[in-house]
Amino acid sequence: MKITAVMIVSCLTLIMTVCSFAGIVEEADSLAAIGDMKNCEQALALLEKECARSPERYDLFWRAASVCRDYAAAIRHNWDKEWQKKSSRLGKKGMAYAEKAIALAPEKVEGYFYYAVNVGIYADGVSVLTALKEGLKGKTQHNLEKAYAINKQYLDGGPAFALGRFWAVVPWPYQDKKKAMKYYREYQTLNKNNAYGEERTFNMAEFFMDAGKEYRTEALTLLKKVAAGKNNYLAAQATGLIEKIEAKK
Repeated sequence: MKITAVMIVSCLTLIMTVCSFAGIVEEADSLAAIGDMKNCEQALALLEKECARSPERYDLFWRAASVCRDYAAAIRHNWDKEWQKKSSRLGKKGMAYAEKAIALAPEKVEGYFYYAVNVGIYADGVSVLTALKEGLKGKTQHNLEKAYAINKQYLDGGPAFALGRFWAVVPWPYQDKKKAMKYYREYQTLNKNNAYGEERTFNMAEFFMDAGKEYRTEALTLLKKVAAGKNNYLAAQATGLIEKIEAKK
């Protein structure tokens, strides 16, 4: 078969496109991994631009949803006075990107998982009651259960943790502490490296703190890890809860 100049140019263009996409994903991942406001903002801007250019790329859309969540967390942890307003905006945007990811690849875990966690970010901004009135309780539960069914080990047991968190924070009459405990315990089993991360550790500590006297020692152990961590916002919150626990002794 005769190789023409047009074929060579087409192949080179394809290779350059693939390399360019890989470089963009790598850059966005690197920026998001730093986790502060500036780098999350840059990662999101980069991904949003590429989502517009490549609306068929599943990897771009779930990453954009993920960064929306990380960016909102960074804003809150930076004591931003407008964090609620920004959380609601980013949560809504993240939900939209996740829905697009689900439409592109309904058999994969990331879209469902990041839809649910962005509902949490949105609810932080507008209040849980507002999110419930908008019908997001059922959607969140559905997406978390889908993520759990597809791959409960994703992100070191992320779907199991998120289900625990879900049943712990939804208000009465939906709250189910037994289910929350079940999923948190499973998460601890799935996360074999015991590398919870400061935010997950803090969330579990809050739950154990209110679960009964028999769990206060466990809560205190987790809170001390957070208090000694690098996240100043969570460290301050953990220190406050430690003081409450020790005052009850």
